[in-house]
Amino acid sequence: MARRASDRMAARFVPQHSPYPMAFAHPEAWLWALLALPLLLAHLWTPRPRIVHVPAAFLWREALGSEPSRLWRLGRRCVWLGVDGIALLFTVAAVAEPATWSTGWKALAAAALGVVAAQTIAVLRRIAPLRPPLWLALRGAMLLALAAALTGPTIGGLARPVYAVFLIDHSASIAPQAQEAARHFVARAVAGRNHWAEVRFAEKSWLARSEESDPPATSRQATDLEAALAMGSRIAPPTCAPHIVLLSDGIATQGDGEAAVEAARRAGIPISTVPLASCDPEVYVAEVQMPSIVREREPFEALVAIRSTREEEGELEVASASGVLSRQRVRVPQGEHWQKVPLRLDAGPEATLSVRVRGFGDTLAENNAQDAAVTVLPPRRALLVESRAESSRRLVKALRNGNLAVEVRNAADLPETLAGLAPCDAVALVNIPAAALTPRQMANLAAYVRGGGGLVAIGGDQAFVPGGYRNTALEAVLPVESEPTRKTPRSGLAIVFVVDRSQSMEDGGAIDLARDAVRRAAELLGPEDHVGVLAFDEHSRWVSPIEPLADKARLLERIGSITAGGRTDMAPALQKAYLALRESFATEKHIVVLTDGISHPADFEALAEQIAGDGITLSTVALGREASRPLLEDMARLGKGRAYVCESPQAVPSVLTLETARASRLGVREEPFFPSPADRPGPESRGDQDAVGRFSPAGLNLTGAPALLGYAQTRLKPGAVMTLAAAGGDPLLAWWRCGEGVCAAFTADVENRWAAAWLVWPGFDRFWTSVVHGVLRREREGTVVLNRFFFSFPDEFRLRPTDHGLLQRMAARTGGTYQPDPESVWSVPNPGVLPPTPLHGWLLVLAAILLVPDAAARRPLLG
Repeated sequence: MARRASDRMAARFVPQHSPYPMAFAHPEAWLWALLALPLLLAHLWTPRPRIVHVPAAFLWREALGSEPSRLWRLGRRCVWLGVDGIALLFTVAAVAEPATWSTGWKALAAAALGVVAAQTIAVLRRIAPLRPPLWLALRGAMLLALAAALTGPTIGGLARPVYAVFLIDHSASIAPQAQEAARHFVARAVAGRNHWAEVRFAEKSWLARSEESDPPATSRQATDLEAALAMGSRIAPPTCAPHIVLLSDGIATQGDGEAAVEAARRAGIPISTVPLASCDPEVYVAEVQMPSIVREREPFEALVAIRSTREEEGELEVASASGVLSRQRVRVPQGEHWQKVPLRLDAGPEATLSVRVRGFGDTLAENNAQDAAVTVLPPRRALLVESRAESSRRLVKALRNGNLAVEVRNAADLPETLAGLAPCDAVALVNIPAAALTPRQMANLAAYVRGGGGLVAIGGDQAFVPGGYRNTALEAVLPVESEPTRKTPRSGLAIVFVVDRSQSMEDGGAIDLARDAVRRAAELLGPEDHVGVLAFDEHSRWVSPIEPLADKARLLERIGSITAGGRTDMAPALQKAYLALRESFATEKHIVVLTDGISHPADFEALAEQIAGDGITLSTVALGREASRPLLEDMARLGKGRAYVCESPQAVPSVLTLETARASRLGVREEPFFPSPADRPGPESRGDQDAVGRFSPAGLNLTGAPALLGYAQTRLKPGAVMTLAAAGGDPLLAWWRCGEGVCAAFTADVENRWAAAWLVWPGFDRFWTSVVHGVLRREREGTVVLNRFFFSFPDEFRLRPTDHGLLQRMAARTGGTYQPDPESVWSVPNPGVLPPTPLHGWLLVLAAILLVPDAAARRPLLG
């Protein structure tokens, strides 16, 4: 058994400032003063009488003297005892070495030698002529030891013995069979040896085979090479040459092992290394990657890295507090294997997912699971604005099936502030005419998109060109221009604008807005159309008679001459417009009446029926609250047109543009066609790979898509991307990034008029979910960060192969040996020599010991 290091190293006491008059370098030497006890016994012991043959002359001389008294004999004995005691005192004091006496131990040793020499002369004279050999031998040895001690002899030049310190890695990553092999290695190496120690280490280091037992299992959850090497460097006594033998896999999980190796190199301590194998077989979850923030019921994907020391097959399971989310059978090769796991969470706000491996050949259970915390947010919100109730019911169902929280409103309820739109991640306008939105609503919607919101404009007979989007704030953020491509031939339209120019139209600038509205409506029409403008108060006059729109600039100039004044008398003006249109040869004939007041009484219902009977349609626009709305609505109904109500003059241009487009069927193409993939990206959108993937034909999956029956014609803007094309190459689905947001336009509808077959198509839900998800507001910064290295177990259980390279470099750097034989650990290069060791202490101790048998042998001679 190895002796403890603390038992081999004697404490050295060298006082610096002592309160006592004298201090000693070796106070423990005073234990030799206990020799006074056997010395006392030697002087007091009375031997049994025995016959001693002495010369006759000696007997004659003794007979001449008188026998001494008992008191005299006792005094003489005390004198001899005192002399021996003084010699012993001087000798022991010399061994203790006075530290504060300038003459030191040599003066005391010289004094002891003098006392012993004087005593020797006295004894020889007393026993002359006797020369007893035993006493002379003892006395001679004592004198020789004292004399030799005064010369200060030393011994030196001997090689230092090797002291082996075995550092055994006891961490959890070491295979049990490897730990048993390490113990066998140490047993073979220390057989018959005394100078060695065994240190086991993991999270902490401890001396094996000492009073300190092995620490609990929790301390095996780390490997601290630095602490183990530092402890091993301090164990060897200074008289020995230390040699550290490290038995480990070389994988440190804490501490700075390189610093400890460098310290050992500077101290000249060689480190030999013996590699130990890690646990095998072993399978563990090495890494989990998943979004740190997900949405309720929104699919996401987790990437799981599984490491295995050999090819294995087992189960990969992902579970939450509510139960198992996914379980799949996987086969992992030797090394690292990445497995995709589709997941979906139903509830929030937070969830802890546990990723586990089961059923594999395994050694450690502590590393079979990893936990990842995921924040679960509510579903993304989409605001759907429809023009007619229940017109987008099928689209709402599709989006809700796509994990979107959908709120449906009509155009009047669309928030007019950015704060009202802020909670929405996307807004969808379903066949909404521009006239249904106030200028403030459109401006805030545009600002919402530029600020990061998403917008989808869905077509129909009231959107884009038919919806009067041209030159509005809404059109500015769309990826298409609401302008027909002129590719579809159409029959001409004859239209007359009957404009109220009474005095009330002057209030609030209504007459100016009316002029602007007529201008914008006229700009939509082409050379094949006939346009007339009739203004009325109590009288009516042609601002521009019905004529082909060959000179649009001249018409716009005439419209600018309309001024306000007078009272309201609508019937004559309406009769005049009717008579003029009846003479027209145009296929489509239409009258638009714009007024803000109550006209002189007339039989308007009969006139409207007469107009409709001649194939002329009649639409009305009521401006303000004073207009006769019931009358105008009845006129539009009887005239087979449409009735509009504008609460403010600012809405007039959009309404008039919308009505003109609808009357002329401008920008609408109704014929069956199949959507075709298109790839026409603008230069500003080529780098937006995220949106490109969302709107790609592969992402939309048009497999089996039926035909559409019509669409609103538009023109693709520069910088926008057309994903799907309609008949003739017009945009069907286009998108672009506008500011921080994404805006898309779908020019067909989601109703029975053009998309009847699409409403029952199985891919309808996936298509619209992909489109709306493509424009959703970007997640806030940090919401797409992946959970990486979210460990539920210490790094010690992330098993790695034995680092042979590190162990080899460690041995080469310090002058040790890689994979030494057990017997070779006792051979180290340049172990050094022992320092000179003084021998005077041992000689003085020898002299003190010889004093006892010397006294015992001397007493019979002195009687």
